[in-house]
Amino acid sequence: MMSISHPVIRFPLILLLLAFAWWASKTGLAGLYSFQANSYLELWQHQRMTNPQYTITDSQYQELRQKHQQILSFTHYNGD
Repeated sequence: MMSISHPVIRFPLILLLLAFAWWASKTGLAGLYSFQANSYLELWQHQRMTNPQYTITDSQYQELRQKHQQILSFTHYNGD
């Protein structure tokens, strides 16, 4: 088995691995929050098409806004 024993090579590789893990976790959480927020929007659109008088509660709206802010805090770029 090949081992990387020299610290000059090993340390940057460890840093790259940790940076990738951090980026992947933030991107994954942003994707999860985006999926949840889009699911709420699709559900509300369907309910409004079925019943035009349907309105969402303020707490639901605030929760959706909070999810959107969390998405933006995790990905400062267009993740698409």
